[in-house]
Amino acid sequence: NFNTSNVTSMYGMFDGCSTLASLNISSFNTEKVANMSWMFSDCESLESLDLSGFNTSNVTNMSYMFKTCRKLAKLDLSSFNTSKVTDMSSMFDFCESLTDLNISSFDTWKVGDMSLMFDNCLKLETIDLSSFTMDAAYLTHSMFADCVSLKTILVSRNWELDSDVTSTAMFDGCTNLSGTINYNPEFTDGTYATVRNGYLTLKA
Repeated sequence: NFNTSNVTSMYGMFDGCSTLASLNISSFNTEKVANMSWMFSDCESLESLDLSGFNTSNVTNMSYMFKTCRKLAKLDLSSFNTSKVTDMSSMFDFCESLTDLNISSFDTWKVGDMSLMFDNCLKLETIDLSSFTMDAAYLTHSMFADCVSLKTILVSRNWELDSDVTSTAMFDGCTNLSGTINYNPEFTDGTYATVRNGYLTLKA
């Protein structure tokens, strides 16, 4: 009977619960929550997480939300409303076991910071970003850094990254990645975040 109906910030709520293996928060009312940053950060033993009941329509900050959830293999966030989110930096950073990530509903038109978003997602082979738009993005550095298993990044025709975005090392260490070109360690910045002579693949 944990009443969260008036909570506006869940910042760091379970941060550092390193031995927590399971968590049932299906009853959480998150309608008024604006800040979910660091919410599950360093939950290193967490193996599953059902957030299908979360209302994220008022959330603006999701930075570091799942950082270092090392044992999470599957995460379905297809129910998330991210239309107000401005910060997704390090959101999945060091989710080392993640093989199945559903972010197909993500609306990123307000997101400015995506730096280190998927950094060290060591087992991800495909990331579907076909719902992403990059209109507000200003930081994408190391966004996919050290995703050593990553082969395919799917985007839509609406994907376009401005040349003035800070995007150093965006694809650093993505040794298996290919789009219209194959990975080259000399070419790792946002210049190659394109389906034209780059590492991205247009979703059919």
